[in-house]
Amino acid sequence: MAIKSGETKSTLLGRWLGYGDVLTQTFMGQVFFRHIGNPAEVKNLIDLEHKLALERQMATDIHSIEGTIRQKIEPSQTATVPISLKATVPTVVPARRAVRETKIPTERLSFWQSILVRFQMRREAAGVITYRKHLYVLFRMTWFPAACVVGMIVATGPLYYWRVKDQISLLTPGLILLIGLFLAVMAALWWLYQFVDWSNDIYRITADKIIDSERKPLGDEITKSASLENIIGLDYERLGFLGVVLNFGNVIINIGTDNKFIFYGIHNPARAQKDIFRYMFEQRRKKMHADSLQEQERVSNYIAAYHRQAEDIRKTGKQPPQF
Repeated sequence: MAIKSGETKSTLLGRWLGYGDVLTQTFMGQVFFRHIGNPAEVKNLIDLEHKLALERQMATDIHSIEGTIRQKIEPSQTATVPISLKATVPTVVPARRAVRETKIPTERLSFWQSILVRFQMRREAAGVITYRKHLYVLFRMTWFPAACVVGMIVATGPLYYWRVKDQISLLTPGLILLIGLFLAVMAALWWLYQFVDWSNDIYRITADKIIDSERKPLGDEITKSASLENIIGLDYERLGFLGVVLNFGNVIINIGTDNKFIFYGIHNPARAQKDIFRYMFEQRRKKMHADSLQEQERVSNYIAAYHRQAEDIRKTGKQPPQF
């Protein structure tokens, strides 16, 4: 159902030996079948299965609208509708319930669980996928404060020892410990600030939108969101040698011509792209389903009204009112 087009590719040697590639364009991206035998036959098989899926969907829609029309014409016999027919009539989720389901879930976690969650680069809970920047980005932001902490601790020990042994006359032993402890605590707070800053930069994918949230520990919070319906293009990049080796990069999301969302420095950007494609496809499928239900309701109302007018004419012989 999500297939848009397909093509085959083969080299001269592939044509001689009867193998090639089959490329299928789907709503969620490209699907490659590489170096397979008889690529033309495989493509024809995929096209046939796509056609059969469309025919099955059409038959299901016909059965569904037949059940809806029957309920409109004979509401008293709704309970006698066959089970197989009822199964084809989907239910409509109330608007309020649908709105509640799109809210970002909140979980009760223990202290240590909340700490571990902050180190997770990808987390999926209740249909919401949360991405954080790669741990390499955390290392790049925190290595110098961590080095300062270690340096203050390492430097305080020898200075204190030399002062006690009167090898130096700088300050007093207690003051050396106090200054060393103060500088180490300040460096640790600097590290903590950088860690919280890294942890607060999150990207979320929900059932109906994407969210880019940035919050400074002691500053402003900026949250941007965009509907999945407004996405017109997706791309990802892994920059540099480390980006390829550690598998992290950016996901570029085009929202209109001059508006872009960028998920910076996340782990496995190809998977993030697929997650967005999957949610886009699911939302598109639900929208098509809702539009189909609305059209079935409208058509069944017209047919039921026609049926009532025809029955009234047949029983009373009166013409329908003119408007």
